[in-house]
Formats: sequence, structure tokens, C-alpha cells
Amino acid sequence: MSDAFKHAQERRCESWLTDEDLCDAMAVVGPEGHRVPFLRTPLASLSQPLKAALYGEFQEGQTRELILPHVSVDAFDVMIRSAYHMEPKLTPHRALHALAAAKLYMIDGLEKYCYHYLLHITDVDGITSLILLSESLKSSLALPAELQRTFCKKVLAHCQQVVESPFFLETHGSIIATLIKSDNFDVSEDQLWDRLMKWSAAAVRKPGLLGPFADATSCPPLKRAKSSTGESNSMNPHQVTCQEEVLRLMLPHIRFTQMSQEFFIDKARKYLDREKSEAVMDFFVLRRNPEGLVLKPRFALLSLQNGGASRLVTSSLETRFTGTQNRTVHLGELAQVTRVRVSISNIVGKAVTWSVSLAGRRSEEVVVEKDANIDFSLSRLDIRFENACKELVVEFDAVSVTVRYIMVEGRKMTPELELADQVVDQLCKDFFPAPERDVHDTSQ
Repeated sequence: MSDAFKHAQERRCESWLTDEDLCDAMAVVGPEGHRVPFLRTPLASLSQPLKAALYGEFQEGQTRELILPHVSVDAFDVMIRSAYHMEPKLTPHRALHALAAAKLYMIDGLEKYCYHYLLHITDVDGITSLILLSESLKSSLALPAELQRTFCKKVLAHCQQVVESPFFLETHGSIIATLIKSDNFDVSEDQLWDRLMKWSAAAVRKPGLLGPFADATSCPPLKRAKSSTGESNSMNPHQVTCQEEVLRLMLPHIRFTQMSQEFFIDKARKYLDREKSEAVMDFFVLRRNPEGLVLKPRFALLSLQNGGASRLVTSSLETRFTGTQNRTVHLGELAQVTRVRVSISNIVGKAVTWSVSLAGRRSEEVVVEKDANIDFSLSRLDIRFENACKELVVEFDAVSVTVRYIMVEGRKMTPELELADQVVDQLCKDFFPAPERDVHDTSQ
């Protein structure tokens, strides 16, 4: 296909988005009810539920008006572009919402595409990761396990950036509750408390943010309530009372002894009862350890701050065998495998398929086409399993094949890296207690 013809095809597809005369249906998208004209047939081809809605006996098929209250405008745009064979123009935000819509309407190809995009995008920082985690909780989307881990690592690796971000005030309460409990959310206690005061003021105005702090909104309003957080001008008495109750729910997880004395006295002491307040003051003056308060300072995980770098482990299995066989590669020590390379020759037939099983999970399959111009083929598989292992199995599916060598690359599990992974695993469990099984997960 010539470039000129390809560009002409792309312009024709673009016209389907802009020329309403060509459209034969209307979508009512999102809770706001945005009306978006579209072509029925391409969209119906994405999934059976959409086909049944647009061409079945449902109301949508009769009125040609598709009601999608749980699909954002961005997600619908990605769906339409995919249906029209156009570039979906993914961003992290659009990909997350499209992933949720694809799961809802069983658009498996789009779901896998968005998942792959989010997993491999390289410029996602701590703030974007925080936004994506928060958006997934607000939309009740159970993120795939690997995405959870990736985003949690980014948040912990850029704690200062996260807490200073304006979006911190828009973060879901489940994330706030988890971060303040974490020993590894490495920010100053003064700054954290100041941001929590601002977050709580924002959350009582937007109850959808509260999450586990939602019970605070059931508190009765105080008469002539005065805000001790400087928000009285924009908050009604009930909101002021609820904000203070939210802050009190956070008290067991705040390290008051790590605050500066002046900040504690001016900003935080008023929220503690008399006994705990005096205990903190005794710590400042006499260095007495107060009972019932968290004394341990927060600290950073260096293995996350430097990108999780560690020594590279390479295990090469020099082997030659023919036929359909599996080969076990022993790594010698615990490691997180990130890549497997194989060299294959003498392929009988058109292609050979191979995959990797490790730590109870199986990777996607890789197809190696036979090349008549060379004697052997090199093939590579990038793996993103969270489990570490000491051995893996490479499985080949072919009538006859000669494997010259298998090479495995990964990260040795140093004690520091093991600790970082344990922390991230716990964060994921706190954010998403019961994740759903993912379509990309081929484990049995």
C-alpha cells in the first residue's frame, strides 16, 4: 500500500468522526450525558454485547441511541477510533478509562492493548501513577496485578513529588489511608499533616473522595463551629466538623514525635486528647517514649528510588535437542526474570511456538516463523511476572526443532529488593483487596 493511499484511507476514516451526516446512531456518554454521533456497524463489531445492544431487540436497537453512563468521553473516543481502524491516541488517562470500558463491554482486544500500553509506557511518574490508582478506585476498576505494582512503585519512589502535587488533594481516601500507614512514604511529618489538612477539607466537599473516611460525614454539625484549619470561610459548620473528624481518624498513624516542636504545638496538638498531647510534649522535653503513638520515622526504599536496579543475572543453557520437549533452566539463586532468549534452528514446518512457565504462571506464546534465508532464528520474550523464582521451564510446541541455546536475564533478589517488593505487595493488597483475574493472565 502506497503512503499516499494510506493517508487517503486515514482521512476518510477521520471524516466518520466529524461528518454527522454519515452517522446513523447517537451515544449518550458518561454521567453528564454527552451526545456523540457515530456509525453503528463498526462499533457493533467490537463485541457481542455492543452488537446485541445496537442490533438486537433492546431499546437501543430501536431508538439507535446508546446509553453509556459508565463510559467516559475519552474512553468512548478510544472505542470509536478502534472501531474505525484509527490510531486510538492513547494517553495514560485515556488508556485507563478505555481499559475499564473494554472490560465492561468485553472488548478483549482493546483491553489487552490498553493494558500493554499502561504496562510498558516509560514516562509515567509518581504523580501520574497516583492519578491512575485513584481513578481506578473511583471507577471501581480492579487493575491488573502488574499495573498495581508498577504504579505503587512509582508512588513510593517519588514521595516528595506526590505529596506536593495539587492532585494529592484529589486522591481517593483508600490511597491516603494506605500511604499514611506506610513506613516508606518518605516525607516530613510536618508537610504530610499540612497536606492532610488540605486534603480533608477538599474531601468533605467531594464525599466521593473519602473512601474509608466516609463514616466521618455522619457526625452532627457543631453549633458555631470554627475551623482550626483555616478553611472556615469556604466550609459550612457541618463540613468543618466532618473535616476534624476525618483528621482524628488519621491520628493513630501520624508520627507526631517526628514533627518539629513548633509545628506540633501550632498545627497538630489541638487534635489529640490531653493524655496523648502531654505524652508528645514529654518526648520533646524529656525524650520519654510515649505509649500508644508511632515513634518510627518514615524512610525511603533506595531500590525503588533508583528504579529498582540490581545486579543482572544471566543463566545460559547450552543445549541441543529435537522434537517437542520442555527444558528446565536452573538459575542458581532467587531472581526476578525479565527476559528469555532462545536460538532455534532446523524448524520443520512453517513455524515453532514457545512459551515460559515460572513460579506457577505461564507467559504468552511466541511464534517464530521459519526463514529460508538463514540457518537459525533468534527469538526473545520480555516477561513481567511479579513472582521471583529459582528455575523456569521453556516449552516448545513443534514437530521438530533444534534449540541451540536458552539465555535467561533478570534481577537477583538482594535483601533490599526483596524488602521493596514486600512493601509494594502490601500496598497493592491495601489498595485492591480482591483483584479480578485478568484477561492477559494465561496462568491456570
